[in-house]
Amino acid sequence: MYRFHPQHHKVRELLDAGRIGDVVSMHARFHFNMDRAPSEVRLQPNLEGGAVNDVGCYAIDIMNMVMGGPPTNVYAKGTSPSDPVETTVAAILDYNGVLGTFDCGFEGPRTNTFQIIGTEGQITLDKAFDPDPGESERVTVSLRTGQTEILDITEDHFKVEIERFSSVLACGHAAGIVNRELTEQNLAVRLAVHESLATRLPCKVGANEGG
Repeated sequence: MYRFHPQHHKVRELLDAGRIGDVVSMHARFHFNMDRAPSEVRLQPNLEGGAVNDVGCYAIDIMNMVMGGPPTNVYAKGTSPSDPVETTVAAILDYNGVLGTFDCGFEGPRTNTFQIIGTEGQITLDKAFDPDPGESERVTVSLRTGQTEILDITEDHFKVEIERFSSVLACGHAAGIVNRELTEQNLAVRLAVHESLATRLPCKVGANEGG
Protein backbone atom coordinates (compact mmCIF):
# COMPACT_ATOMS: atom_id res chain seq x y z
CA MET A 1 0.00 0.00 0.00
CA TYR A 2 2.90 2.37 0.71
CA ARG A 3 3.67 2.69 -3.04
CA PHE A 4 0.39 4.56 -3.52
CA HIS A 5 1.23 7.44 -1.17
CA PRO A 6 1.91 10.56 -3.29
CA GLN A 7 5.07 11.33 -1.34
CA HIS A 8 6.80 8.67 -3.43
CA HIS A 9 5.57 10.21 -6.67
CA LYS A 10 7.01 13.51 -5.46
CA VAL A 11 10.36 11.84 -4.75
CA ARG A 12 10.37 10.44 -8.30
CA GLU A 13 9.69 13.92 -9.68
CA LEU A 14 12.54 15.38 -7.63
CA LEU A 15 14.97 12.70 -8.80
CA ASP A 16 13.94 13.00 -12.44
CA ALA A 17 14.37 16.77 -12.23
CA GLY A 18 17.92 16.33 -10.94
CA ARG A 19 17.27 18.22 -7.72
CA ILE A 20 19.88 16.24 -5.75
CA GLY A 21 22.14 15.34 -8.66
CA ASP A 22 23.25 11.74 -9.17
CA VAL A 23 22.22 9.22 -6.53
CA VAL A 24 25.18 8.09 -4.43
CA SER A 25 23.58 6.05 -1.66
CA MET A 26 20.28 5.20 0.01
CA HIS A 27 19.43 4.38 3.60
CA ALA A 28 16.19 2.78 4.81
CA ARG A 29 15.04 1.90 8.31
CA PHE A 30 11.91 0.08 9.48
CA HIS A 31 11.53 -1.06 13.09
CA PHE A 32 8.73 -1.67 15.55
CA ASN A 33 8.40 -3.34 18.94
CA MET A 34 6.56 -6.62 18.47
CA ASP A 35 4.13 -7.92 21.06
CA ARG A 36 5.19 -11.55 21.15
CA ALA A 37 2.63 -14.36 21.29
CA PRO A 38 3.01 -18.15 20.91
CA SER A 39 1.02 -18.06 17.67
CA GLU A 40 2.98 -15.15 16.12
CA VAL A 41 3.67 -16.34 12.56
CA ARG A 42 6.43 -13.76 12.02
CA LEU A 43 8.58 -15.61 14.57
CA GLN A 44 8.20 -19.08 13.05
CA PRO A 45 10.98 -20.24 10.69
CA ASN A 46 8.76 -22.82 8.94
CA LEU A 47 6.39 -19.97 7.96
CA GLU A 48 9.19 -17.78 6.53
CA GLY A 49 9.23 -15.59 9.61
CA GLY A 50 11.83 -12.98 10.44
CA ALA A 51 12.41 -9.27 10.03
CA VAL A 52 13.42 -9.35 6.36
CA ASN A 53 10.15 -10.75 5.03
CA ASP A 54 7.98 -8.60 7.29
CA VAL A 55 9.60 -5.15 7.26
CA GLY A 56 12.87 -5.44 5.36
CA CYS A 57 10.88 -6.08 2.18
CA TYR A 58 9.70 -2.44 2.25
CA ALA A 59 13.25 -1.13 2.34
CA ILE A 60 14.27 -3.41 -0.52
CA ASP A 61 11.22 -2.44 -2.54
CA ILE A 62 11.74 1.30 -2.28
CA MET A 63 15.42 1.09 -3.22
CA ASN A 64 14.61 -1.08 -6.24
CA MET A 65 11.93 1.44 -7.17
CA VAL A 66 14.37 4.36 -6.97
CA MET A 67 17.05 2.56 -8.96
CA GLY A 68 14.71 1.00 -11.51
CA GLY A 69 15.89 -2.55 -10.81
CA PRO A 70 17.47 -4.84 -8.22
CA PRO A 71 21.03 -4.72 -6.88
CA THR A 72 23.72 -7.03 -8.20
CA ASN A 73 24.96 -8.21 -4.80
CA VAL A 74 23.89 -8.12 -1.15
CA TYR A 75 25.55 -8.72 2.18
CA ALA A 76 23.44 -9.16 5.30
CA LYS A 77 23.85 -9.81 9.00
CA GLY A 78 21.07 -10.77 11.37
CA THR A 79 20.64 -11.43 15.05
CA SER A 80 18.03 -12.33 17.65
CA PRO A 81 18.18 -12.31 21.44
CA SER A 82 15.76 -15.22 21.90
CA ASP A 83 13.82 -16.18 18.76
CA PRO A 84 14.59 -18.85 16.10
CA VAL A 85 14.48 -16.23 13.31
CA GLU A 86 16.48 -13.05 12.79
CA THR A 87 14.55 -10.26 14.52
CA THR A 88 17.09 -7.54 13.69
CA VAL A 89 18.78 -7.42 10.28
CA ALA A 90 21.12 -5.01 8.52
CA ALA A 91 22.22 -5.30 4.90
CA ILE A 92 24.23 -3.62 2.15
CA LEU A 93 22.84 -3.69 -1.39
CA ASP A 94 25.15 -2.88 -4.33
CA TYR A 95 23.39 -1.25 -7.28
CA ASN A 96 26.41 -1.23 -9.58
CA GLY A 97 28.29 1.21 -7.39
CA VAL A 98 25.32 2.96 -5.79
CA LEU A 99 25.13 1.55 -2.28
CA GLY A 100 21.88 1.01 -0.44
CA THR A 101 21.73 0.05 3.21
CA PHE A 102 18.83 -0.95 5.40
CA ASP A 103 18.20 -2.11 8.92
CA CYS A 104 14.94 -3.51 10.22
CA GLY A 105 13.56 -5.40 13.14
CA PHE A 106 11.05 -6.23 15.85
CA GLU A 107 12.95 -4.96 18.90
CA GLY A 108 12.91 -1.16 18.78
CA PRO A 109 10.46 1.74 18.74
CA ARG A 110 8.45 2.43 15.60
CA THR A 111 10.49 4.11 12.90
CA ASN A 112 10.24 3.91 9.11
CA THR A 113 12.50 6.41 7.40
CA PHE A 114 14.17 6.63 4.01
CA GLN A 115 16.97 8.86 2.80
CA ILE A 116 18.48 9.31 -0.66
CA ILE A 117 21.93 10.91 -0.85
CA GLY A 118 22.90 12.62 -4.10
CA THR A 119 25.87 14.59 -5.37
CA GLU A 120 23.97 17.86 -4.90
CA GLY A 121 21.81 17.13 -1.86
CA GLN A 122 19.57 14.66 -0.11
CA ILE A 123 15.90 13.70 0.21
CA THR A 124 14.52 12.46 3.53
CA LEU A 125 11.15 10.84 4.23
CA ASP A 126 10.10 10.76 7.89
CA LYS A 127 7.41 8.08 7.43
CA ALA A 128 8.27 6.28 4.24
CA PHE A 129 6.51 2.93 4.69
CA ASP A 130 3.82 3.23 7.34
CA PRO A 131 2.35 6.74 7.19
CA ASP A 132 -0.76 7.58 9.14
CA PRO A 133 -3.73 7.77 6.72
CA GLY A 134 -4.93 11.32 6.28
CA GLU A 135 -2.05 12.93 8.16
CA SER A 136 0.67 15.09 6.61
CA GLU A 137 3.88 13.24 5.83
CA ARG A 138 7.08 15.20 5.41
CA VAL A 139 9.52 15.10 2.50
CA THR A 140 12.63 17.21 3.15
CA VAL A 141 15.00 18.26 0.36
CA SER A 142 18.38 19.56 1.63
CA LEU A 143 20.81 20.90 -0.96
CA ARG A 144 24.58 21.51 -0.88
CA THR A 145 23.85 25.22 -1.30
CA GLY A 146 22.25 25.27 2.13
CA GLN A 147 18.74 25.55 0.72
CA THR A 148 16.09 23.38 2.36
CA GLU A 149 12.61 22.65 1.02
CA ILE A 150 9.98 20.98 3.21
CA LEU A 151 6.96 19.37 1.55
CA ASP A 152 4.07 18.18 3.72
CA ILE A 153 1.88 15.78 1.76
CA THR A 154 -1.48 14.54 3.02
CA GLU A 155 -3.25 11.46 1.67
CA ASP A 156 -4.84 8.16 2.69
CA HIS A 157 -2.70 5.68 0.75
CA PHE A 158 -5.10 2.82 1.51
CA LYS A 159 -7.89 4.80 -0.14
CA VAL A 160 -5.71 5.50 -3.18
CA GLU A 161 -4.76 1.83 -3.40
CA ILE A 162 -8.43 0.78 -3.42
CA GLU A 163 -9.28 3.42 -6.01
CA ARG A 164 -6.45 2.26 -8.28
CA PHE A 165 -7.48 -1.38 -7.89
CA SER A 166 -11.09 -0.47 -8.72
CA SER A 167 -9.86 1.41 -11.78
CA VAL A 168 -7.97 -1.66 -12.98
CA LEU A 169 -11.11 -3.78 -12.64
CA ALA A 170 -13.22 -1.18 -14.44
CA CYS A 171 -10.78 -0.27 -17.22
CA GLY A 172 -8.81 -3.47 -17.63
CA HIS A 173 -5.37 -1.88 -17.40
CA ALA A 174 -2.97 -0.96 -14.58
CA ALA A 175 -2.68 2.76 -15.44
CA GLY A 176 1.10 2.80 -15.10
CA ILE A 177 1.29 1.00 -11.76
CA VAL A 178 4.49 -0.97 -11.32
CA ASN A 179 3.46 -4.21 -9.70
CA ARG A 180 4.49 -7.71 -10.76
CA GLU A 181 7.98 -6.84 -12.00
CA LEU A 182 8.81 -4.83 -8.88
CA THR A 183 7.43 -7.61 -6.67
CA GLU A 184 9.51 -10.26 -8.45
CA GLN A 185 12.60 -8.10 -8.02
CA ASN A 186 11.82 -7.77 -4.32
CA LEU A 187 11.60 -11.54 -3.95
CA ALA A 188 14.90 -12.08 -5.77
CA VAL A 189 16.68 -9.68 -3.43
CA ARG A 190 15.10 -11.20 -0.32
CA LEU A 191 16.22 -14.66 -1.41
CA ALA A 192 19.76 -13.33 -1.78
CA VAL A 193 19.57 -11.62 1.63
CA HIS A 194 18.47 -14.88 3.27
CA GLU A 195 21.28 -16.73 1.50
CA SER A 196 23.75 -14.17 2.83
CA LEU A 197 22.31 -14.50 6.34
CA ALA A 198 22.74 -18.28 6.15
CA THR A 199 26.25 -18.31 4.69
CA ARG A 200 27.52 -15.08 6.32
CA LEU A 201 28.96 -14.17 2.92
CA PRO A 202 28.05 -11.71 0.16
CA CYS A 203 25.53 -13.17 -2.26
CA LYS A 204 24.76 -12.41 -5.89
CA VAL A 205 21.13 -11.54 -6.57
CA GLY A 206 19.53 -14.22 -8.75
CA ALA A 207 22.26 -16.78 -8.06
CA ASN A 208 19.85 -19.07 -6.17
CA GLU A 209 16.91 -18.86 -8.59
CA GLY A 210 15.52 -22.26 -9.45
CA GLY A 211 17.57 -23.94 -6.75
